[in-house]
Amino acid sequence: MPLTTEQQCIIDDVKSGQHVSVTALPGSGKSRVAYELIRQCTEDESVVLLMYNRSLCESTTEQIQQLDIAPNRRVKAFTFHGLASSLTGTACHNDRRIVGVLTSQSQPKWHMDDFTLLIIDEGQD
Repeated sequence: MPLTTEQQCIIDDVKSGQHVSVTALPGSGKSRVAYELIRQCTEDESVVLLMYNRSLCESTTEQIQQLDIAPNRRVKAFTFHGLASSLTGTACHNDRRIVGVLTSQSQPKWHMDDFTLLIIDEGQD
């Protein structure tokens, strides 16, 4: 199914360097836009996808694996807690632990600067 004009405009805006926030009803195609944006990225671009819950993160990871993208492309999907755990090397299973790690001033294991695109899907709660 081809993208709608609105969906392609979102992708074009992101590719031109604009920061974009998309608010729409469930089932309107927000995740589809994210997958298409990843598919259209160049090989030198890398993506972090951030999801609210684990089941969405797992299904998103499966969808990404089905995209026709180069195997050397860096595309990582995380929950908020999973991202904190990956960045710090410390299990962050709840918000209190994230705050504790952030206030400890420990050095991150990697940097978000290593990625060119951050996509937050279902960031509502």
